[in-house]
Amino acid sequence: MKYFFLLFVSLTFLNCNNLKYDLIIKDATVFNTKTGKLEPGRNILIKDGIITDVVGAEVLPSSKQIIDAKGRVLTPGFLDIHTHLTDILGEREQLNNSQDSINLYRKQVANTFLPYGITTIRVVGQSENWLTMTLNWQKHPLPWVPDIYTCGAALVSKENRKTYMDHTVISDSVEAIKKIQQYYDFGIRDIKLYWRLRNPEFWVALKKSQELKMNVCAHIDYQIVTIDSALILGLREFEHAMPIGIEAIQSHEEVMQLEDNLTKYKYGESSGRYYAYEMELFNYLGYNNKFVLKTIKKLKESNASLTPTIHLFAQPVV
Repeated sequence: MKYFFLLFVSLTFLNCNNLKYDLIIKDATVFNTKTGKLEPGRNILIKDGIITDVVGAEVLPSSKQIIDAKGRVLTPGFLDIHTHLTDILGEREQLNNSQDSINLYRKQVANTFLPYGITTIRVVGQSENWLTMTLNWQKHPLPWVPDIYTCGAALVSKENRKTYMDHTVISDSVEAIKKIQQYYDFGIRDIKLYWRLRNPEFWVALKKSQELKMNVCAHIDYQIVTIDSALILGLREFEHAMPIGIEAIQSHEEVMQLEDNLTKYKYGESSGRYYAYEMELFNYLGYNNKFVLKTIKKLKESNASLTPTIHLFAQPVV
């Protein structure tokens, strides 16, 4: 893990004077993730990209480099738990597996996230052709690249349309169970279920993932599986705020008409128009929409989480 994430380590100083550090950040205000309190006047001792200890200002061993934080807050690293590598590396059916190309891909990921303090990302849906690469990244993290957790492909049921490159078609319940087990055997512990995965495939995929104690998130949308149904089935991690708004409208035809009416006059035919609609939808519903408020209350009572994915949708519009 990156050193941002190790700020919760024990504050006990052990044999500091016998070590030479690569970097010390002195006089930092540290956010202690265990106590929830800010602790001023701390020195952070770092060797080989890993925090060795967090000590008081009176302890300052030798180091190759010292950065004076001057009392500023040093926070833990941030997590982006809903990312798609296609947004970063481009929509490629195949990746170039030469080492130079793999290094370039990893550098692109680092340049996308690290400048903003994001040190861990979760990839929720990608082409299965990329699994070997991303699983290798997951198992062999580097100090200069965000840690990565991969969910495999977004799973979808058979449809009369061309499947997106990062989706995997599941033909029936038996295949759904086999696919979840296959991902587990690969070393994947996070599963993303997509809204195009219909019942009964959705139910058995969720149940199998739960049996294996995998972390399951799902994009529930267009009432293929409703939010209420997903909660009853035991789903507790929902992706995107937009599906709540769509369920509030309830009519698929009305949703499509609103998408057209709400965004065309503002964004024309721009490539970001669809993403802009995600924000405009809630302006249309208003702050006190009864269905939205009821759904938020239900999620809270069920101890369910919602990842709003604001950056994912806002970035293409900017």
